[in-house]
Amino acid sequence: MINKIKKCFTLIELIVVMAIFIVLFAIISSFYNTAHKVISSSDEHTMIFENAKIALDLMSRELQCVYYENGKTPFWHWKPDTSPSAWGNYRNELLAFVSVTNFSQNDDCTSKISEIKYQKYYATNHSDSKDGWLRRSVTGNKMSDGSDNPQWNYYNNLIVGYTTDLIAGTDTPVASFTATSDSNESYQKVIPYVTDLTFTCFDKEGNEITPDTTASTDADAGVITEFPYSLEVTLKLMDKNSWRKWIDIGGNVNPQNDTGNIKTFREKHERTFKKTVLIGNRGQYDN
Repeated sequence: MINKIKKCFTLIELIVVMAIFIVLFAIISSFYNTAHKVISSSDEHTMIFENAKIALDLMSRELQCVYYENGKTPFWHWKPDTSPSAWGNYRNELLAFVSVTNFSQNDDCTSKISEIKYQKYYATNHSDSKDGWLRRSVTGNKMSDGSDNPQWNYYNNLIVGYTTDLIAGTDTPVASFTATSDSNESYQKVIPYVTDLTFTCFDKEGNEITPDTTASTDADAGVITEFPYSLEVTLKLMDKNSWRKWIDIGGNVNPQNDTGNIKTFREKHERTFKKTVLIGNRGQYDN
């Protein structure tokens, strides 16, 4: 009877096999990690474009439907020249107008005409939960209980400005548009990770309309700017990861104050989106 020889791996063969397995595992892991980073980065970049599209589409739609009645409808583009500290969280550039919108304050509003305001939140530190948010305020003619909204007052009052005074004996602000929320419903968050939001208004000849820079106190209120023929919106955004890294390396709550490597990092990772909205010839106010 012939004894069968039992074949076994030698120690050297086992070591070689294990080494090959480790190399293959490392290659596969590296490939997986690279693929995961690429997918995550792609998702982050996609989110930037989606956020920009949401914001620009919403703003352009409401600007194209801006409501104008000669001598009765205010339009306010305010741009700070010295960023008055009294304005607090409302001190960034502001655009306020009356528009026909499908996104009313609530379902009880009987009019689609609403007072609209857009502004980037002004934070004093990055721990503020509203830091970096583009905000929108919409004020309709009715409250959620069906009663008249006293803050819906643009038609009877053409004053705009910072003023927070109220008409004696009522809850109606003196100004139809204020920098604060005293003349309108509270702001709502639209999109995050916004580093800058600016507006440029143009007349029919393509000349830039100088925004109001004086309504920093009650005494300066009352300036009603020319109704624009067209308007350019410039929006700068970051993706979530870049935003967090920018903060970690010392990014300023006011990005225009960034310097050196921090500024370089921000400018490298933020994306700029622009959209020009044609409003048309809807007249202008006599100041």
